[in-house]
Formats: sequence, C-alpha cells, structure tokens
Amino acid sequence: MNKYSSLALRALWASVPLAMGLMASQAQAVPSFARQTGQDCAACHIGAYGPQLTPFGIKFKLGALRAF
Repeated sequence: MNKYSSLALRALWASVPLAMGLMASQAQAVPSFARQTGQDCAACHIGAYGPQLTPFGIKFKLGALRAF
C-alpha cells in the first residue's frame, strides 16, 4: 500500500463517526404513546416525567417495547 492510499484509508475511517453523528436523530417521547398503549406516563416514569424509570419502565426499555 502506498503512502497516499494509506492516508486516504485513514481519512475515510476517521470520517465514519462524524457521518454517523450527522445522520443520527434525537429520540422524541410523546404522550401519544401513552394513549396508544393505554398506560399513563407514571407507569414507566417516576413522577410521570423525567429520565428515572419505574421497574415496569426498566422492563419495558430492556424488553425492546415488549413489556406488556
């Protein structure tokens, strides 16, 4: 492998995390999910809001949306 192809390969690999970061979207949790599932927000979230989860919420999160 010559000097330029090695440099190009390194540049390509260095750009992969940047490209992945630019393509990622932010997750949006919405109350409509609670309406669709029949569960209120407090079923999964402590205090019905925030990042802290109840045991049911943890099971739901780890079970890839198959907790109920």
